[in-house]
Amino acid sequence: MPFEKRELWCERTRSTGDRVRLYGEVYLPLGCEAKDAAGSPAAAAAPSPLPLPTVILTHPFAADHTFMRPYAELLAECGFAAYAFDFFGGGLVTKSDGTLLDMSVETEVADLEAVIDLMRAQPFCDAGRLFLMGASQGGFVASVTANRHPELARALVLLYPAYVLHDDALALFPEGTEIPETYEMMGITVGARYGRDARALDPFDEMGRFGGNVLIMHGDADKIAALAYSERAARTFAHAELKVMPDAGHCFQDDALVRSAQLAKRFLAREAGLR
Repeated sequence: MPFEKRELWCERTRSTGDRVRLYGEVYLPLGCEAKDAAGSPAAAAAPSPLPLPTVILTHPFAADHTFMRPYAELLAECGFAAYAFDFFGGGLVTKSDGTLLDMSVETEVADLEAVIDLMRAQPFCDAGRLFLMGASQGGFVASVTANRHPELARALVLLYPAYVLHDDALALFPEGTEIPETYEMMGITVGARYGRDARALDPFDEMGRFGGNVLIMHGDADKIAALAYSERAARTFAHAELKVMPDAGHCFQDDALVRSAQLAKRFLAREAGLR
């Protein structure tokens, strides 16, 4: 099925009271009404049934929306609306506001909550068939968001979710120790809030609250986020399936990327009631 890609911005208010803008791209089967960056309706030429099952895709640490593009394109080709966006300060190169010094798992949860609200307001979105799909830190954030708001997402797809972030933060900065204003995380400078929020937020807390189906995909050669974390998550979610990708490391490439995209497509099509 042919699809089109459009820019779609999201805004939210920070705890400081200032407004921030988040850049995203929505992938739609041809013929769906969307809104452009200014918020104006824009319709494609060919008709397409509305509303559509919608997938929000969240990228890894220090990446951007383009990381999730292969998944978004495949989903749009089979009848989904797919929205991939840049977290606030989420990447080395990002179109959203903020820098990596401003970002944490909690700011990314706030971003995702705002994006969910944005998607639910779009004419193309079937709010009853809204799905979250996250990779690495984006999988951590998607999990926490779904646990906090179990009524908003129908199902989850998690690619090598980086649940290890909590334990890593505790190892670096045990409870009661001070976190410096800046420090290095995987060779990238982050701010103190990153460490504080990762240390405070255990992703397994309340994980059983989400009652929808969950597909987890994780490589058995992952040197960044150990497979054991996803094995624990598969036992902790109410309804989860773990697909182990042989010889795959962190951030799928080549055959693992292709296989993970096909597995995600089949899982989401089944959950959405598509053929």
